[in-house]
Amino acid sequence: MKLDNLRIRTLLMAGFGAILAVMVILVGLGISQMNKADALTKKLTEESFYRASMLQEWKSIIDTNAARTLAAIKLADEADAKFFLDAISVSSKRSDVLREDIMKSIEGDPQAQALFAAVDKERDAYRVARKSALEKKAAGDVEGVRRFLDTEMVPRVQSYSASLNAMVKYQQDAVEADSNRIETEFAASLRLQIGLAIAAVLAGAGFAWWIGRRISAPLVEAVSVAQTVARGDLTSRIEAHGSNETGALMGALRNMNANLVDIVSQVRAGTGTIAEAADQISAGNLELSSRTEQQASSLEETASSMEELTSTVRQNADNAREANALAQTASQVAGRGGETVGRVVQTMDAITESSKKIVDIIGVIDGIAFQT
Repeated sequence: MKLDNLRIRTLLMAGFGAILAVMVILVGLGISQMNKADALTKKLTEESFYRASMLQEWKSIIDTNAARTLAAIKLADEADAKFFLDAISVSSKRSDVLREDIMKSIEGDPQAQALFAAVDKERDAYRVARKSALEKKAAGDVEGVRRFLDTEMVPRVQSYSASLNAMVKYQQDAVEADSNRIETEFAASLRLQIGLAIAAVLAGAGFAWWIGRRISAPLVEAVSVAQTVARGDLTSRIEAHGSNETGALMGALRNMNANLVDIVSQVRAGTGTIAEAADQISAGNLELSSRTEQQASSLEETASSMEELTSTVRQNADNAREANALAQTASQVAGRGGETVGRVVQTMDAITESSKKIVDIIGVIDGIAFQT
């Protein structure tokens, strides 16, 4: 699917959905890192610190019992020696409990178990040496006890303490490693979350710029087209991309522009028709003016003919009066018959000639009337 066909609402929902998804991922990573940190913290506090504290207590008991053992062996007073031996017995029970707890706590840690085995070995050797020293003291072998302390007992105590120190050191290193791991995990989580947050901000800003451009660019183009049309320029080439809202807007502007072009073409065609009709009307007016001039000339001819007709009628009236006078004269002067008859004949010929002229005039009038 082309992006141009996606509606603006769909693009906005997709963009904000992506940003929300990144936010959910950030929250998820934060929760995950918090769980990891919590697990490491629990391990540090509930395992590493607890084991370290047990080892410190065990070492303290061993060091104290070693000092008590040396004191009990060196003391000549049996009561005083018994006091230290009783204290050793009580603290040894606590030492045994600590040993069992430590042994359980290091299950699954081969290195710690190896160190613990070394401690156990030195512990057994120390106890054997302590028992031997006490037996020598009980037998009254003071010189043998002193040699034993110097050659066997003290080195065993030192070895036992050194093995415990090695295990304590290992546990301290483990505590420090767990602490560093917590800091490393926290720093890594912080960097990851900051990176994702920056990425989310950049992606959001990029999406905002992109969607803004996708919305504003067609609108700017639409405004430009509208301004061009407002100036009367209908030659713009409008392209509609996609079927979303902006594409529909550009398509509507394109159709509007095409319809305006058709309307202007029709108006131009109508204007040409009107101009042609005006030319025809002007030609008709010229022709009418010419015919009017011709009719005016015919009317002048008619008026002239009418004047001539009037003159002829008057002449006919005069001839009629004269003929009447001649007829009266003829009736009175019968004797002049021949001469008078001749005159009458001439007069009738003149009347006949006048009648022909009248007919010609009437024909001219009829022609003029037919032309108008």
